[in-house]
Amino acid sequence: MWTSSDDHVIDVLHQAHESGLPLVLLSNAPRHLSDVLDRRPWRRLMTHAFYSARLQVCKPDPATYQHAMNATGAADPDRVLFVDDRDDNCHAARHLGLRTLHYTGHPTDLAAALQPPN
Repeated sequence: MWTSSDDHVIDVLHQAHESGLPLVLLSNAPRHLSDVLDRRPWRRLMTHAFYSARLQVCKPDPATYQHAMNATGAADPDRVLFVDDRDDNCHAARHLGLRTLHYTGHPTDLAAALQPPN
């Protein structure tokens, strides 16, 4: 799950990166997998990457989301989109005021959600 990637999702991330959106990875990957993820080619699209093994805190703990939100530079949590494949993680992020997408495998949903809010 952590080491495979969907080429369609990578294309969406490239488009978001090229548009200037800060992209922050927030993962509960254990330390050995975080090292693997840091070497993936798509990792360079991310402005920052935070891993629970390094933060010593896991999603859905609010502190994990705060690390990521601070890294975006956004003062308003409504300007941050949190994407996760787990609904409980999305629920925790929504509770903090972040916009969320419970990602279920549809890259077009991701592309649409990455459009800035009006």
